[in-house]
Amino acid sequence: MLPKRRGKILDRLSINLNSHLKKRDEAMRHIVNALDENAAEVLRIGDRLELAKRAENIHRDIYLAQAEAALPKELKGKKRRLDKARELIADTLPRPVRKTLDLLKRDIPKQIFQCAPLPQKAQTPRRRPWADKGALQTRLKREPEAEGADAGPRKVGMRVSYNSLASGGVVDVEGLALQWYRAKGEWLGCHDEGGAFRFIFSLLLWECALFAAVPDVFHSPFQDHPLDLRTEAFYITRKDAIDKRIGHIENMSAKRLDEEIQELHERYYDISCVGCRWKPLGRDDTSHIFSTEDLGCIAAGIGGRSLARICKILATDYNYWASGICDLVLWKREQGKPRTMLVEVKSMRDKLSASQRAWFSELMDMGVVCEEFKVVDNITQKNSMNALAAQLTCVELSRLSQAK
Repeated sequence: MLPKRRGKILDRLSINLNSHLKKRDEAMRHIVNALDENAAEVLRIGDRLELAKRAENIHRDIYLAQAEAALPKELKGKKRRLDKARELIADTLPRPVRKTLDLLKRDIPKQIFQCAPLPQKAQTPRRRPWADKGALQTRLKREPEAEGADAGPRKVGMRVSYNSLASGGVVDVEGLALQWYRAKGEWLGCHDEGGAFRFIFSLLLWECALFAAVPDVFHSPFQDHPLDLRTEAFYITRKDAIDKRIGHIENMSAKRLDEEIQELHERYYDISCVGCRWKPLGRDDTSHIFSTEDLGCIAAGIGGRSLARICKILATDYNYWASGICDLVLWKREQGKPRTMLVEVKSMRDKLSASQRAWFSELMDMGVVCEEFKVVDNITQKNSMNALAAQLTCVELSRLSQAK
């Protein structure tokens, strides 16, 4: 039952056993059985990563103190002893857990850019009437910083702002990344968090899947998607038609794919459909609206084989894979050849989530150009080489100013 919820159910079970019932060995056994090669196929990759990280924490709680106590007394320093104990117990992790954790250690291409954020006034926690007694809820309201004032510690969850790389203005971390890529490689792009691929998916599978003649999935003329889109039944009931269409997409050349997307965009323009944003929703809507040329270039730059795989992933489990796609989609035509790149943007304290790592794993297996763009406050010994290489030259900054 509920195969797509199996990972969440096992994660909740392991939390209950470990944290509340203090049955760590039993929690560990359930996770290892779930990550076994014969059973892991029914779990989403993101759920497998979450379970493996939880198993690593439980394993550390069980054996770390014992491993540290067994170390020779000649090894001085608490940090050194803990690091050595962690190394020893890492080799004793069950094989299914170690194999899954290898996905977390996969090298993801990364750009590190040093840029100091603008100071922000420290927020004052306030008590909310519906909160539990003693619990403080922080009101994350951004306020302008007084000139020369001390910013104090930055609150978790607060949006960080930066000075624009072009002349004047303030941008968020995604806007800063867009400017950097524009200056470095003359990339066009936008912050859409997978909106372009959801748009392309809807266009390519419009007739064979989304609006196919399947009974009992449309009960109102105002629906923009079938009722079973986010369930297992969506792919199962349309398997033959979807597989045939995906096979056709896989064999398309870049030029044919570009023409196909532009033709479908013009044919279905302004028809309400999930994933399709034809025009701004109002005067305050600042979301990027993709033109026919933009979508055609993005699809052609990805290529038919990779795009077919992305459509297959979304068709089989739209509810899970529709989120977690990279923040930025970048595109350009280089000597008439379309190119596309996906970028996940992170500020200093952000880390990749399980679903984002799952997408990176899939995209890298497909051969799609993707990377992480991390903005750091300071240059350290660890990131100095990458951070210095990412600094913009005067020529690149002037190119950005001219583009603006």
